[in-house]
Amino acid sequence: MSDKLLTAVVCTLNRLGDLKECLAELDKEQEKSKGRLEILVVDNGSTDGTLEFLNEWRGFGRCLAEENEKGLSVARNTGLSLTSTKWIAYLDDDAMVHSGWFEAFEKAVDEIRGLRAGGGRITLRWPDIQPKWVREEDLPYYSMLELGEDRRELGYDEMPVGANMFFQCEMLKKAGGFQVEFSRIGDGLISGDESDVIRKMQAEGLILHYLPKMSIDHVIPPARAEKAWLKRRKIAAGISQIRMDFKFDKIQRGNLRRLLFEWKRWFFAFMTADTGNAWIYRGRFTEYLRKWK
Repeated sequence: MSDKLLTAVVCTLNRLGDLKECLAELDKEQEKSKGRLEILVVDNGSTDGTLEFLNEWRGFGRCLAEENEKGLSVARNTGLSLTSTKWIAYLDDDAMVHSGWFEAFEKAVDEIRGLRAGGGRITLRWPDIQPKWVREEDLPYYSMLELGEDRRELGYDEMPVGANMFFQCEMLKKAGGFQVEFSRIGDGLISGDESDVIRKMQAEGLILHYLPKMSIDHVIPPARAEKAWLKRRKIAAGISQIRMDFKFDKIQRGNLRRLLFEWKRWFFAFMTADTGNAWIYRGRFTEYLRKWK
């Protein structure tokens, strides 16, 4: 069977070195797919030679789109609008697929009744070794997702990660695609566009699936192996959480009790030296304060 099944969308911005390695591995999967895998790179305004490289790279089953409006959500939606296959997968430009990535997806489509969306395993590739100060609970901030060796349904509180996730295109379009209010733009760390769209789908009864053999390595650049980056990432996570709370949990503006609650969590985390959560609570408090009126 040679009908195209899946489009792998890679959104990129000024990471030519990582992108070359990403596409080198993805190209191998395409060659083994017998024409069933298409690759679409959405460039979000790179100035580091990425476009020149991609114009050389593009060819049969290897497509390029330019999206000059900045933002990961915008680029993801551009990829969705240009995809003609039934399924779409999103990969970060620093994601390195393992051999068998496409085959694992193809088998899941054939064998899992009711498959609609999900994600694959994500292991971390540190520049040297994992820093000792990075705790187990910090690893999801680096996009790690390791949930065992077996394919299974994800619980309501479990979600695939944007670095390696897939959807039926029609379902993703019906959910409205990715919202810009949760978009990561440039070097900013605000996130949550995938959580937003997945929560919408779950509210409609969608069950997501975890495919461990649809696996990737996520490359961690040296700058992200610094404490300062993790601090920024956690503050941004707190901001994103409050934005999500406003949207889904309908929390009210101007609620003094809620403001004091957020401040107390931040204060006591610092007082007890719980720095792991203190930065998250700081982000939550400052964002709620910003939305006070």
